[in-house]
Amino acid sequence: MTVLAALPRPMAFVLGGGAGSAAAQVGMLRAVTEAGVFPDLVVGTSAGALNGAVLAEDPDGAAQRLSAIWTGLRTRVLIPDSRVQRLRNLGGRRHLYRDVGLRRLFEQTLASTTFDALPTPLACVATDLDSGEPAVLREGPLVSALLASCAVPGVFPMVLRDGRRLADGLCVANLPVRQALELGAASIVAFDGRPAVQPPHRRGDVRDTVSAAFAATVTHQTRCDLAHARAAVPTLILPGQPQQRQKAFDFSRSAQTIENAHHATCLFLPGDVDVHALTPASIPSGSAPAHPRDRAVGGRERVPHGQRQQ
Repeated sequence: MTVLAALPRPMAFVLGGGAGSAAAQVGMLRAVTEAGVFPDLVVGTSAGALNGAVLAEDPDGAAQRLSAIWTGLRTRVLIPDSRVQRLRNLGGRRHLYRDVGLRRLFEQTLASTTFDALPTPLACVATDLDSGEPAVLREGPLVSALLASCAVPGVFPMVLRDGRRLADGLCVANLPVRQALELGAASIVAFDGRPAVQPPHRRGDVRDTVSAAFAATVTHQTRCDLAHARAAVPTLILPGQPQQRQKAFDFSRSAQTIENAHHATCLFLPGDVDVHALTPASIPSGSAPAHPRDRAVGGRERVPHGQRQQ
């Protein structure tokens, strides 16, 4: 038995952003699903929203599908713009790259076009640029929600959806555990693919300084959000994060990143972890979650794992 089996339902799998390093989530997910554990709710931000969408659409086959996607991904697939096109984009003073490559990837990856078509409830988290608040997207077109969640400010164009200007959710909720709580999760399994912040090994230029400052901000945000989640429900953070930084759109190490994360998570899951120690609000001894696979989460009834359409 793994520690996951002791977590109460409904259980949320929360997948954070991380660009290319989010490939680590695939290895973590493979280990968890090999242990026979599947979520009642999926919440994702940025690259984690894409991984989460595949998981919500096809829980049994998600790890294999995502492995093929990440190991086959190339920068030119996501960013097909020529140098001339990039200059045109900058001339508009809005973004560096168009999102045509992202859109094509999402449309080719997913058979589902709306949230309602997914067997497992999914929430994609973006940033509302006008209010500064997280935008939790749970209904309507799926591709535009993924584009919004992945729209890194200044890099890809913001997305207009339901009258709101939306950008990448990493600005306000890179690991959206708070949103999982708001949607009714009784326990959380966190898939954080971002590398830990490391001191720079050399003096860099302005890009290195900005990158380091932004990484530190997101790390602080994540720590605060995890502390909030752990005070409310059992919250398990899986190991397997990359041990070094990588460029946002560098996918050359995806295969190794996936294998490393899978190995680390497989070693961790059978460990002697006391679920009662995962949160101050511990579960009463001997209690069991009532009807774990039939509870409504995120405003929807989850389709039981054994009753999904093939």
